[in-house]
Amino acid sequence: MLSYYQVLPKDLPDFNKYILDYPNAGMPNVQNTFRWERVNFGLKPTLFIIQVLTMRGDKSGEAAYVIADKQLYSSHYFETSLDLTFLILGDDPKHPGFYLAKTMACEQALLAGGLKASMERKIAVSRSVSNLQKSLAYVKNVLEHQK
Repeated sequence: MLSYYQVLPKDLPDFNKYILDYPNAGMPNVQNTFRWERVNFGLKPTLFIIQVLTMRGDKSGEAAYVIADKQLYSSHYFETSLDLTFLILGDDPKHPGFYLAKTMACEQALLAGGLKASMERKIAVSRSVSNLQKSLAYVKNVLEHQK
């Protein structure tokens, strides 16, 4: 899945290597956590186990934070997935702020061919978009209420 993301080996080679070599690699500015989620995604709930790797940028020009959500297990639908979130500080001191960029990639096992798969694919795409919108709205709400 990492091969889809050209930004990591090019701009964040140490973080890319850390993700590939975990647990045999170490980085002092990366925090690891693990979580599970039960998501109503397709026609039936899906259980995910996810490793969350949070890198705090420590070099000039790096993103302030990069968060990689790496799927370790899915009960069905997904073979693998990797979501990346970048928090990039703005460079205008008169207007402090940041940019939040999120990328999502996955390989799906079952969602091709047939009427049932067509229905599942339609539901899955709809719920993916909806979940992303809810996630971004949540981040926006949290940030606006911290002022």
